[in-house]
This record gives sequence, C-alpha cells and structure tokens, in this order.
Amino acid sequence: MIYINCYKFVYIYRSGIHDIETMNAVREALNEVDPSIIIYGEGWTAGDSTLLDYEKALKTNTSKLNGIAAFSDDIRDTLKGNVFDELDNGFVSGKEGLENDVRYSVVGATSHEQVDYDSYKMSDGAWSPSPSQTINYVSCHDNYTLWDKLAVSNAEDTVEDRVKMNKLASAIVFTSQGIPFIQAGEENLRSKSLEDGTYSSNSYNLPDEVNSIKWDDLKENQDVYNYYKGLIAFRKAHGGLRMSTTEEVQNNLTFVDGLDANVVAYTIDNSPNGEISESLYVVYNANKESVKVTLPEGNWNVYVNGEKAGTESIDTVSGEIEVSGISAMVLAKGTTSSAQTSASSIISSANIVIIMMIVVVLFLAVAITVVVVRKHKTSKE
Repeated sequence: MIYINCYKFVYIYRSGIHDIETMNAVREALNEVDPSIIIYGEGWTAGDSTLLDYEKALKTNTSKLNGIAAFSDDIRDTLKGNVFDELDNGFVSGKEGLENDVRYSVVGATSHEQVDYDSYKMSDGAWSPSPSQTINYVSCHDNYTLWDKLAVSNAEDTVEDRVKMNKLASAIVFTSQGIPFIQAGEENLRSKSLEDGTYSSNSYNLPDEVNSIKWDDLKENQDVYNYYKGLIAFRKAHGGLRMSTTEEVQNNLTFVDGLDANVVAYTIDNSPNGEISESLYVVYNANKESVKVTLPEGNWNVYVNGEKAGTESIDTVSGEIEVSGISAMVLAKGTTSSAQTSASSIISSANIVIIMMIVVVLFLAVAITVVVVRKHKTSKE
C-alpha cells in the first residue's frame, strides 16, 4: 500500500490556472482523508490566464487559501541570490545589507513588528498568514542546485568557503519558522555539472549522467551530510523552531538589535509549542571574519556551530561569544538535553523491565504454589 501524505501542485500557481475556490475544495476533500496531508505549490505565475488576480491561487493570495502552503522565493533569493541572475549573491554568499530580508524569512513571511516591511522589496508585505503555510528552501528541481549556484556566483571563493556558505544557508532554513524543504542530494553538495565544466540550470531534458545523485561523492561530503542530519535532528527536538501560528511567533521570537553588519540573531523565549528549553539563541554571521556577540544572562549550551550540528551539546558558554565567519550558531539554555532525555527513557524502560520481571516472578511463584498444593493433595489421597 502506498500512503501519500503530501501533494505538490506545480500548476496551482503557474499561469494562475487554478482558482482559490477549487484549491480550498481540494483541501476540504483531503481533510476527510487525513487533515495532516500537506498541500503546497509554487506561488507565482508564468503567464496570463482567464482568471482575475484576486481569484488566482497565488502566493499573494495565500491568506485566502485554507491550510495550503506556498514556496517562499523570498528566503531562496535572500540567501543565495536571484535565481534569474546567476552572478547575483545572497546573504550567505557575500551580499551586504540583507539583515532585514533575513528577518522577514526567519518569521516565515508572516507579520512581525521587528521586520521593516516598507523597505522590503521582494514581496508586498507579509504574504503568509501563518508559518505553516510557508515552504522555506534554497534549492529544488528548478534552476541551479545550491552548490552549483554558489560555484557560479562565487567562483573566486575557495571550495572551503563555499561549503561554509552551503552550511549557513541550510542552518537558516532549518532554524526559520515554516516548513523546511531541501532538494534531494543538497546534503551531498549535489551538482549538475556538464562536460564543458559549466552547470545546468534547467536539466529537464538531460540524461541521468547529469540529473542523478552522485552517491560516490558522499564519502567526500560526509561532513556536510552529517551537518544536515544534525540540523534536522535539532529542529525535530525543539518545538520553538516549529511554531504553527503567527501569534506564537510574535509573542516568543525577538530579534537582537545592535549587531555588526551582516549579522542576524534572535531569541525564542517562554518555551512555546512544547519547546524543551527555557530559551533558544540563534545567530547567523555572513561575514568572512568572526564576530563577537553578547548572550543574555546565564549558561548556554551550543548545539550548532559552523562545523557541527545535532542534539548533543558541543560546548557550554556565557557572556561574550565568538561566532566564526560564514557560520551559524544555535544555543539553548535550560534544556532537557538529549542525554537527559535518553537517560529518562532508559530509566523508564528499566522500570518497565523490572515490573515485567516482578510480574513473571509472581506468576512463577503462584504457579509453583499451585503445583505444590496439588502434589500435597495427591499425596494425601
């Protein structure tokens, strides 16, 4: 049996050929099957249709769509540069002055008082009514892969720096509010390289030699693979990164002001959405040089830095910290650590085993007693 829990409507939006009423009817029909099924699509047009703009199931009309998500080209182009300009840089690859744009994407294109929508140019205000209707990504089947885009736009940078850019982009996607999305193989620095040394940005008609995932590269890129794996694990463990309503984000996520250029940081407080920590502190440094950031009071455990990511604490810090160039750092305070959680799980399992052993012993004791009594009666007879 094949169970489908996600529907992507490529042409919901392209050319605007699907209308809002129809898509909401699709949502209602799928709710009868399973309300957790995700519906999402590309929220832009590729041409005209007979529908009026207010009738089209577009990104700008997401507020009229019930439980249907749209790809955020905002976070995509903010992080790696415009996909239609191969030389354009983004926040992770060296373009300056994008701090507000990153804030816009961190809150999942929802409304937040610390985002300046008047100066934001990619979209007209906050287009998403809730983070659950925002798909965050930096690469998919269209255009260059993330790794190829960085190779083209940042050809003069070292491979080491481009790996850092790739890691920073993924860290921002997985620590932003919304639904994270990655292209298959992105965690393996997937490339669609051609024989002439260039890269394909539209490989729909090219052979497997170009489009296939090169699994042999995994050994060389194991570090990046493990980083993605660690980011996924950390996000799954921390509900504060997965808030489902705009109100939750507004009440619990606070951006840090007064930072260096090309640095964005925020805190998540009050343990929203089942968050296992008292507070989270997330910082992105797009500069090639390290920067210093002052943490709120207390001891903080580091779970993500430029090299590692996961649910095991890397270090414990306080006061002023140094964030390496082209990297993210994610810290938590007052966390029920994975070690503690595992320990609790082990203790619970041990308790179950002990109880089962006691039950078995009692059962055996009763059985033995019955046998003894029967033998005693038999001997008397």
